[in-house]
Amino acid sequence: MEDQALQREAEEAAALAIASTKTVLHIDEPRKGFFTQFLLNCYRGFLQHFKHNAFVTDAWMYLLAGTIMGIVTCGGPLLINGIPPTYIGSCPPGAELRCRAWIRFEIGPSTFLTTMMIGAMTIPCAVRTFGREKEVFAREAAVGANKFAYFLGKICSDFPFMVFNSFLFMAPMVAIAPWQSPLEKMYSLLLCITVVVSSMGYLLSFTFSDADAAVLTGVIMAILLNLFSGFVPMLGDGFIGLVMYTHWSARAIVSAELKDGQGITDIDDFNTIVPVPWQDPDFGYDCGIMILIAVILSSLTFLMLWINNQRDGSFDRLYFWRSKKSFTPPLSGITAKAINTEESSRM
Repeated sequence: MEDQALQREAEEAAALAIASTKTVLHIDEPRKGFFTQFLLNCYRGFLQHFKHNAFVTDAWMYLLAGTIMGIVTCGGPLLINGIPPTYIGSCPPGAELRCRAWIRFEIGPSTFLTTMMIGAMTIPCAVRTFGREKEVFAREAAVGANKFAYFLGKICSDFPFMVFNSFLFMAPMVAIAPWQSPLEKMYSLLLCITVVVSSMGYLLSFTFSDADAAVLTGVIMAILLNLFSGFVPMLGDGFIGLVMYTHWSARAIVSAELKDGQGITDIDDFNTIVPVPWQDPDFGYDCGIMILIAVILSSLTFLMLWINNQRDGSFDRLYFWRSKKSFTPPLSGITAKAINTEESSRM
């Protein structure tokens, strides 16, 4: 009987020794620092864009959306004034409003469609960043992964693709339609829209447990929030309009197209043409507010990530507390090498 017991112990020890060679995480090894974890999460997030051809699919979606946007807005000039801006100062007394009245104002619907289209394309990409691996990171956070390094690394890995996809959206749109905005300003505002919508997608990915529900909700919101952009009368007025990113994106588009593109630099003339929420143009301020909204949404996202992963370090506390009483460590996340070392020390 003793020989059989010794033989079983020898077989178990051999099995543990074989298993220990297949592990990659040892409990006695020091954890990586913040910067190292940040770089690893950046690298992992970057590689995930190429998994299952996600990068190619996203690029085609943005390119197709920009092409559709160009076709929709190519029916003629986006703005036709009653008379050219150069001659507005020559209007007879009492006819100033008539002279400044526009004949064609397609820039209004174009702001609505541009923000809606790029928002609908961005939401699925943003939800994919966190929405489909929350459970994976929950296990990593339980054994000490740095939450902020993970969050920041994943966002930074998305940014190069935002830069590229915004260009893919803009290129066919300005090539097909008669947009007169300076290309650098058009690209800047489209990138700002992409960043703020991505932040909204990040937040939705933690708000909903199901990633598909987050995508559906985000696309619907990207469409409906345009009602508060200021083009629809009364809906974009007041505090509600000021906190919507669509309000500031519409202002930035109108400012770039009319003031910088078509040369309507006189503030009074500009305010006469556009709706009240878009008056007094300030392109830099409008883009800055969009970035501020993106920062606020990203901060809320990290707060939800932090709340949902409060088990950081609980594994270590549980293991060391139990190891003082008896050798019954929880097997989840403990390497065979650690078990083998503990057993040898007790013998």
